[in-house]
Amino acid sequence: MSARARVSLAVAVLGALGLVPATAAGSGAPVSVSPNVQVNTRDPSQSVQDFKSPAEAINPSNPKQVVSALRYDKPDFNCQVYFSGDGGVSWAKSVLPPPPKGTCWVPAAAFAADGRVYVTAQDRPPGGGSPQDIIVWTSTDAGQTFAAPVIIPGSIVLGKTGKQLSTYSPGIAVDNGSSATSHPGRVYVTWEVPSAGNVPGTEDAPLSYSDDHGATWSTPAHGTLNEREQNPYPAVGPDGTVYIEFKNARNTLPFQAAPPPGECRGFGFGDPGPAYEKVCPIEVLRSSDGGNTIEGPFTVASSHFLDLSVAEQPGIAVAPPSAGAPSGTVLVTFATRLPGSGVPPGCQNTLHAVLYRSVDRGQSWTGPVRLSDEDPCSSVSTERDPYVSVAPNGRIDAVFYDNRNDPARNQRYDTYYANSTDGGLSFAPNVRVTPTSFDATAMFSPAPGGFQSNEYDQVNGIDSTNDGAIVAWTDPRNAAGSSTPSITDVFSARISINLTLPPPVNMSPPSISGLVVQGQRLSEAHGSWSNGPTGYRYQWERCDRAGANCRAIAGASGQSYTLTGADVAHTIRVQETAFNATGAGFPVASTQTALVRASAPPVVTRYRLTNRMFVVGAGRTPTSGRAARAKQRKRNPRHKRGTRHKRGTAFKYTLSEAARVRIVITQRVAGKRRGRRCVAPNRKLRRAKRCTRVFFRGTLTRGSHRGANTVAFSGRIGSRALRPGRYQATLTATGNTNRTSKPQTISFTIVLR
Repeated sequence: MSARARVSLAVAVLGALGLVPATAAGSGAPVSVSPNVQVNTRDPSQSVQDFKSPAEAINPSNPKQVVSALRYDKPDFNCQVYFSGDGGVSWAKSVLPPPPKGTCWVPAAAFAADGRVYVTAQDRPPGGGSPQDIIVWTSTDAGQTFAAPVIIPGSIVLGKTGKQLSTYSPGIAVDNGSSATSHPGRVYVTWEVPSAGNVPGTEDAPLSYSDDHGATWSTPAHGTLNEREQNPYPAVGPDGTVYIEFKNARNTLPFQAAPPPGECRGFGFGDPGPAYEKVCPIEVLRSSDGGNTIEGPFTVASSHFLDLSVAEQPGIAVAPPSAGAPSGTVLVTFATRLPGSGVPPGCQNTLHAVLYRSVDRGQSWTGPVRLSDEDPCSSVSTERDPYVSVAPNGRIDAVFYDNRNDPARNQRYDTYYANSTDGGLSFAPNVRVTPTSFDATAMFSPAPGGFQSNEYDQVNGIDSTNDGAIVAWTDPRNAAGSSTPSITDVFSARISINLTLPPPVNMSPPSISGLVVQGQRLSEAHGSWSNGPTGYRYQWERCDRAGANCRAIAGASGQSYTLTGADVAHTIRVQETAFNATGAGFPVASTQTALVRASAPPVVTRYRLTNRMFVVGAGRTPTSGRAARAKQRKRNPRHKRGTRHKRGTAFKYTLSEAARVRIVITQRVAGKRRGRRCVAPNRKLRRAKRCTRVFFRGTLTRGSHRGANTVAFSGRIGSRALRPGRYQATLTATGNTNRTSKPQTISFTIVLR
């Protein structure tokens, strides 16, 4: 499968080969990195040559066969393709017939299950110019040679004035699925083109497909025309669903005008003015009918960044389904700032490589998960261009740039790799791919204000097999010491996953923590295991008083478990099984808990008032908060009958455990019976039976601790003073098992307000 290096989108398997999501951070497989290999071949007659933005594709039927499609920007814009028959140990230049207009640009590549290779690119006249078609080459010998390219009809659209509008940034994917709803062998291509309706600041992402190995192509399908769908890239899910990821870079202002905060500028080298924050939505389109119609867009998240040029770009890959996601788990990665009031200042101006997940075909998303294992609030480390691919066994591989090794200049970068074996919930410690840092000035130019501007479409490549991955990146190491520092090449490395380790062996059992009371949650802590566990499975068990005769508890297979009534008078233990890429170890049980106790409500004692008769005080009584001691005033007014009364009072009570206390205040007023109702007295009812009317006046809620507590009460509910009269205050306490104590009631009288 192809993994285009832009913002990466991958449909991942959580259940492939029995993998179960692990909750431990840093879940991954042990790896080793091969020596770096230069992919491209330089022309000795040219002093300045820039090779960049590799797109990698591995033959799913023969992982030794790999192709790499590159941009070739200097001395003129063009593209090249290289192939390897030894898994990336060495590379040779492919025979690529010239495009109809003379040169090509921004290529992408994909392998089909039958071993055919497809490469798409922009067809452009030498030196640039318009119009620019989208073309596709096909190879039947694993990318060594290609047939003449075919133009996709309709790839160029007409604007309102009849002018042909130029295309850009094609992406390609092949349906290698075998489900009833997939289209095996169908090749999909999408690209970027200004909207046919010439809506200012908008671009479209057409989708075309071929069922005859690229010989003919369908009429392109179009999505919404009110977006700016930049750098779209397709991927095909296991059920045949086509996903197209893109950055929505719509800007309603003229190109050279600096957008206000929150707008996204999608393209531009050296935009004028100071650095400003841009917010670019990352979105996904979807086709459920084999590329005939397009649904969406569905918003993944927003990419926040501070620079003067462009945001990170999208990409895509696909893997088999899982039990929790029958259509696959969609993974999206991109680089972003972490804005928000809760983010420490050191994090805010730094780009972070993050991942988002969707298990419902792109409808909703969760995240972010960081790919880097560095301190997220480092003021030095910047992560750029993160992309992912998925191995057939469900392992997720990621590659990204990182300048963590350059604390002084913030301009020397390395390429880093990480993987995940728990469906993208966490990533293993990062592995440095480049042996030494390279000066990335030619790739990420310094910009005013200390931020960095991203050279447009600067991307990485990655594709995966069960036992590893091929990663490729733009690298200016050959420019060191040169008078022309803009020289860049493409380098690759083979990431090997250690599949020879035996399954994990337990060194010490897991442990259980938590209150052993009905309604409480118990948590498991991993035991110690050898041979590099990459994930864990759990099974909670109910045992007798002695910890014997244990039986599995249905549905209790997470790292935590909430005790129920069925557990009372039993002990509990948990079985933990660790696994790695080779397989699972033997399950090991924790020590059993103490006997589970039935939950009981808190016990309230010594509920009383400091003043049963009092005058309303001046201070307000908060309706919620923590229990605290009341402040009494020294001066006391004289009641009209001559009796002195204190201002306000305080509720006092003692609890057997920490609890949430509610004090409900009601007023009792004399009334008369009228039928079954108790109503206000009047002359007509003077001979009726007496009764008592009860009115709700307010509630005080306090978090209270075990032991003695005091709640000051001024005679006001909030700032509203109660009228003189007789009242009752009924107290209940709810403990952490959600059991509530028996109500206790006390009376008081307000004599004056």
